[in-house]
Amino acid sequence: MKNISNNQVTPASKPVMKNIQTRSATVCITKERKSKISQLNSNRSSSSSSDDSLSSTSSSDLSYTSSRSSSEESANTLNVSFKKLSLSSNNFNTTTTKSTSIAATAINPEIIISSKSSEPSTITHPIMGPMSYFKTKRDGTNLCMNGFSYQKCKEMKNGIKWWCCKSRNKSVKCRIFLYTSFNQGDDDHPQYDFKKIVGDHNHQPDKDKLIIQKFKSDLKQMTQSPTVPPSIATFNELVANMKLGTSEMAQLPSYNSIRMSLWRAHNRNMPQLPTGINFPIPVEFSTTTDDEPFILLDHSYAKQTKRILMFSSEKQFKVMCESSSLYMDGTFAITPRLFKQTYIIQAHDIQSKNVLPVAWILLNDKKGSTYKILFKKIILLAKTRGYEFSPSNIMSDYESGIISTWKELLPQTKHDGCFFHYLQKIVKRMKKYGLWMHYLNDSNLYIWIKKMMAIPMLSATKMLEAFQLIEKAKTTDRKLKRFIPQLNKMLFYYK
Repeated sequence: MKNISNNQVTPASKPVMKNIQTRSATVCITKERKSKISQLNSNRSSSSSSDDSLSSTSSSDLSYTSSRSSSEESANTLNVSFKKLSLSSNNFNTTTTKSTSIAATAINPEIIISSKSSEPSTITHPIMGPMSYFKTKRDGTNLCMNGFSYQKCKEMKNGIKWWCCKSRNKSVKCRIFLYTSFNQGDDDHPQYDFKKIVGDHNHQPDKDKLIIQKFKSDLKQMTQSPTVPPSIATFNELVANMKLGTSEMAQLPSYNSIRMSLWRAHNRNMPQLPTGINFPIPVEFSTTTDDEPFILLDHSYAKQTKRILMFSSEKQFKVMCESSSLYMDGTFAITPRLFKQTYIIQAHDIQSKNVLPVAWILLNDKKGSTYKILFKKIILLAKTRGYEFSPSNIMSDYESGIISTWKELLPQTKHDGCFFHYLQKIVKRMKKYGLWMHYLNDSNLYIWIKKMMAIPMLSATKMLEAFQLIEKAKTTDRKLKRFIPQLNKMLFYYK
């Protein structure tokens, strides 16, 4: 490729060449001569007789050789053509420049002129409402529009200037700018109003990618609150609110694929875990969404080494006090550090006729003395609010500490054992005494154990008689004699 300089042109053609250079026109001579010569032959045969200058120029192209002198001869021929063009027009404007480029190509098809004369387009039509956005990994804000994304460039006097996210891509370098108002919202929920956009994108939009980025951003924002942990329910709620089509739904990631990243975003806003039992409780964990108190009992005992925390709202506590039936149980797997168990109380709501959870209590142990402190505080708490905590019956497991507490504090209350816990206790004792595999394989032992499990299904007047028959069967049935030591241990639990 070779550029034509002013030293190779006639004085008459200098103004023309200067004007072309100011328009950033580049004149090139390619090296592939053979294909161009064949093209010249076809052009000459299809066209009628042209002017002498064109014919002479074509003849010089046909006689072109790879030597330097032939290239200079071809350039001089081009200068003659430029001279004729300059004489035909005194005002060489943009239109003349384009005509000159066409003429130069016609004179010598191996000379290609490229010009950058197009101006960037400007769009100023308004967009109703704030622009769509999504948060980046570094907590920045990117705007979305027509399948393109924009990141902040700089703040100006009248607003903010944004550039295309592909502007820093070395292979694309999209030079388009978006202008918006200043942020009308806050950092967590920004609002930018569209003003104008200048330039044209040199790449295709990617709406599917933006949908995924916005979906992840919105999901992280929903779960960043300390009181809203990530869950599949939150995931499904956001999917429903976005109202996506079938093809767009297929582009979304699954909950399991982004679960860990959601938890990382959630934990960034969580307070630091306490190291001692007497820790302060943040406001967001001690109030409801209606800004009502959610911790009704916070009691420290045993020289400030133990603590009881009861989470319940005023409405839930009222339901618990008015209910005639309560259902209680403790769990250990989900209990936070520094505590031993989470004790949950459910009450039968008279109005809705449903069983509702009404209290979540953190305890340091499962001793009878701890249960007594807890329910004494609950009875006192009910009196201060004008309620009476005196349920007709309660149902719980067979923990001795809770049973003794109810007998001492509320002797008129009837206590029922949970049938599930009853069966669970029998299975645990079978495994403890080595009877589990025999229970699965020996039909005689299987029937004897099933009779034990069915005792609670009888009326109270027949339970004792049924128990005595089962106890007698272990000695009279010779097929059960080999299990007598283990069966005696199981029956001892009932005595």
